[in-house]
Amino acid sequence: MTLEHTPKRIVIVGARGLLGQAVATALRARGDIVIATSRTAAELPNSDQTIVWNPHEESFPPDLLPDIDTICNFAGEPLAPKRWTVDQKRKIRASRILTTHKITDALRAGSHHPVLVNASAIGYYPVTDAVVDTDSPAGTDFLADVCVEWERTARAAESYGSRVVVLRTGIVLDREAGVFPLMMLPIKLGVGGRLGSGKQWVSWIHIDDAVGLILYAIDTQSLSGPLNLVAPEPKQQEEFTRAAAHILHRPSFFPTPSVFITTVLGETSTLLLDSHRIAAPKGIRYRFRFPTLEGALTDLLAPGHREDVAS
Repeated sequence: MTLEHTPKRIVIVGARGLLGQAVATALRARGDIVIATSRTAAELPNSDQTIVWNPHEESFPPDLLPDIDTICNFAGEPLAPKRWTVDQKRKIRASRILTTHKITDALRAGSHHPVLVNASAIGYYPVTDAVVDTDSPAGTDFLADVCVEWERTARAAESYGSRVVVLRTGIVLDREAGVFPLMMLPIKLGVGGRLGSGKQWVSWIHIDDAVGLILYAIDTQSLSGPLNLVAPEPKQQEEFTRAAAHILHRPSFFPTPSVFITTVLGETSTLLLDSHRIAAPKGIRYRFRFPTLEGALTDLLAPGHREDVAS
């Protein structure tokens, strides 16, 4: 904790997920009090307090609101690896919208209005090879529809007096969790290569910068609305794979045809084949630790390398 930092009381919804765990750890490291919600009575190891809350059965605990500064809502059914059946699509949508509704309903009814930092995704944007930013219109596919409703639900809290930031998050690169280890597995096995054409753009962010930007969003009173959680250097999928293979000293010339991916994954294949070339945040005072893909992959993949050690 720095001398300038005033400790905050912060509720994390979705504290078991990749972002939830990493943000909770960072907040506690700087002296904040982390209150995690959980559907079970099991204590979460990276929180100061665990509150049992099942959003499918209960309202958001109103007793929490008077004493907290920020709610971070990262809750949501994972997008992969399950196929997007009708039932799975329902779960993906409901897990995001329902939980957010319960939070904003509590904010509407209460007299205290903490900051709401709410998850979203770059799936909000249309599929295109062109660079898009937060001023760009939404897409029209399933994920875009979910994100539009998700963000609309969260931003309703603005009319109740809360500052709201929605995090349009790209692919988060983390050594042990999320999709990155699965992305690296075929490369480590020596059978990595382009997926489909390999020309689709991948908008990524190192976990350290994802956490850094989220803390920046929590702390910066002038920041509201959408925030792109992506690094300044998106890469085409073929380039991404080639860079990772080079660091791992593996080949990267085994292509996987689009037809095979769509046959195996169905509509879920859009996560691998769709192109999203998203602009990094502009006009903010945040310095990326890992602005380049080479630096991020070296930190995550090179044996014995850590930027904080190397620097």
